[in-house]
Amino acid sequence: MRMGGGTKQQHEQRQHSDYVEEPRINLVERRRQFTSCPSAAAEADTIIGYKPPPLTLSYVLINKEELVAMRRLKEMASSDVSNRGEPLQIIRITSKENDDGEITHGLELVDENLEKIMLHPEVKENPVVIISITGAFRKGKSFLLGFFLKFLETQPEECDWLSEDDKIEGFEWRGGSDRVTSGILIWSEPFIRENKFGEKKFIFLIRDWSFPYENAYGKDGGNAYIRKKLKIKKSQHNEQKNIRRNLEKCFPNIGGFLLPYPGKAIVTNQAYNGLVKELDGDFVENVKLLIPYILSKEMLVARQINNTDVTGQYLLKYVKVGTKYRTY
Repeated sequence: MRMGGGTKQQHEQRQHSDYVEEPRINLVERRRQFTSCPSAAAEADTIIGYKPPPLTLSYVLINKEELVAMRRLKEMASSDVSNRGEPLQIIRITSKENDDGEITHGLELVDENLEKIMLHPEVKENPVVIISITGAFRKGKSFLLGFFLKFLETQPEECDWLSEDDKIEGFEWRGGSDRVTSGILIWSEPFIRENKFGEKKFIFLIRDWSFPYENAYGKDGGNAYIRKKLKIKKSQHNEQKNIRRNLEKCFPNIGGFLLPYPGKAIVTNQAYNGLVKELDGDFVENVKLLIPYILSKEMLVARQINNTDVTGQYLLKYVKVGTKYRTY
C-alpha cells in the first residue's frame, strides 16, 4: 500500500522523524527524573503539552522540543538557587553621646533597604503580610526564620519541603551566648501568596516544651495551654487581668504552638552548620507542622490601619514616620 508517494513504512518513518524513542518506565519515576515533586511534574506535563500514551505500549513518543523542555525542567529542579534573597537591615540601633557625656539610644531607618522591598512591583500596590518573630536575644529566632524561608522557597507547597539532608540557611545565626542580630532585618525577596479574609491571629510559640504528657506538642496542645494561662481569675493582680483583657481586645483569636527541644547539636556543637538530620526527630516533625500552619491562607491576614489594608508603599511611609524621632 502506498501513501503520499511512498510506502506505508516510509510514511511512518517521515511522520516519526521529529520524535525520539524513550523506553517506557513507571510514569511517577519518569517524572522524578526532572523533579522530586509529583505535583510539579504534573504541572510540567501540562506546560509542555505532554500526554502519556496507554500503558500497554512498550515505548512512548516524545517530540524533540518537548524533550528539550523536560531536560530544562530537570536542570532547573536540580540546580541550586542562584538568585536567592538575602537579609537586609532596615532598622539600626544607634548610640549618640552629647556634650554632657549622656548617651542617647535611638532607632535609625535604612531607607534604601526598606524601599527595595516595599516598592517592589509586586508589593507596592498589594496588601502586605509581615511574618516576624520577636523576643529576647539568643532564643533561636533567626534559626527558626530559616525554616520559614525554606518552606516559602519550596514550591509547590504540597511537596515534602523539608528533608534530613537540607541545611537551614538565610538569616545569620550561631550558637553561643553573644548576640548575633541587632536591630530589625527583612528578607530581600518578597513572597507572593494567596490568602483568605479573616481575623488577626496572635500565636504564642512556646519553645523547648518538655511536658508533652500534660499538653501535646503542636497546635492543639498549644491552644489548650494558652487558654489555661490567659484565663482571668479572681486571685490575679489587676495588672495581670488588664494584660489578658487587652490581648483579647486586640487579638480576638489567640492561639499557641508547643515546639519541643531541637536537640543538643544546635546548643552544644559550635561547628553545627544547620543540617536537619542532626536535629531531634520530634523537633523536625513538629516544625514541619508549624511553618505550613503559620503560612496557611487562613493565617495570612494583611496588616490594617484604620480598617484599611496596608500596601507596600503605605507601610513604607508608616515606618518612616514611626522611626523619624524614635529615641529611648
